[in-house]
Amino acid sequence: MLVPFSVLGRWSALAGVAFLVFIGLFALLVAAGQRGGEEFFDNLWLTVPMLIAYFSAVAAFVLGAVAIATAGERSLIVIVATIVGLLVTVFGILEIAFPH
Repeated sequence: MLVPFSVLGRWSALAGVAFLVFIGLFALLVAAGQRGGEEFFDNLWLTVPMLIAYFSAVAAFVLGAVAIATAGERSLIVIVATIVGLLVTVFGILEIAFPH
């Protein structure tokens, strides 16, 4: 099944789409000439879309995991959004815990 049937599954899919939209916006801004500084918050034009994309991925992971566990959601879109959200969440946590 491709389309989510539960409310949480639909929200997870929507958060996954928001993640893709804000990553695309970030890429467009970089292609337009925006550059970061030494710190994460030096250029807010790049920081805000990236933070929204991160929190969208975390929301997709949490909502998807809850939809799969409680409502028995088996939609491919929700499963992919949950896996991508999990990977982004783990990457974000590791980036905060072990900065480089």
